[in-house]
Amino acid sequence: MRCTKAMIKLTLNDKLIIVNVLVQWSKKTECRFQSRMYRELAKKLIYKKLIYKNAIDAFDGQELTMMAFALEQAAGSCPNPRYKRIYKQMARKLILAKKRFHRIAFQELSKRYL
Repeated sequence: MRCTKAMIKLTLNDKLIIVNVLVQWSKKTECRFQSRMYRELAKKLIYKKLIYKNAIDAFDGQELTMMAFALEQAAGSCPNPRYKRIYKQMARKLILAKKRFHRIAFQELSKRYL
């Protein structure tokens, strides 16, 4: 389910960092399924959502979770404290957007069905 009201504003730097982290973790992960998921998400983000749009991006909850999880993993393994802080801040921003997405989606569903 996609919720058009739950949008997140990402700069081009944020977008490039997220794509780089997803590609990096698709290579590092030993689990074939998880590696494929990261690769597919990075490909989807590059071709459909990040590079060709300068607008505010709408992601679903699963995409936000995967991006935040990859950023948390990158922060945990990064030796540079500056990059670690950047990765953690971006992960927090994505988690807050995911919470907002779920809150809005639940409100829309409850209005429709309750």
